[in-house]
Amino acid sequence: MKIGIDLDGVVIDSEQTFRTYEEIYDVDILKGNHLVNQEEPKFQARYHWTKDQEERFIRRKYREQVI
Repeated sequence: MKIGIDLDGVVIDSEQTFRTYEEIYDVDILKGNHLVNQEEPKFQARYHWTKDQEERFIRRKYREQVI
C-alpha cells in the first residue's frame, strides 16, 4: 500500500479551501462582514471574531474537514 501526503498544497490548495469556509462562516453564519485584513494568513487575525466565534468555527470546519 502506498500513501501520499500533500504537505505543501500542490495537489490540493487547502489554504484557499479554508479561506472559502472562513468567508462562508463569516457572512452566512455570523451574518456580517468582520474582515479586518484580507492578507493576513491566520484567520484569528484576518477576522474580528470573538473567542467564542473562533472556537465555533474550529469545531464546525477544521475538525469536520481535517479529521
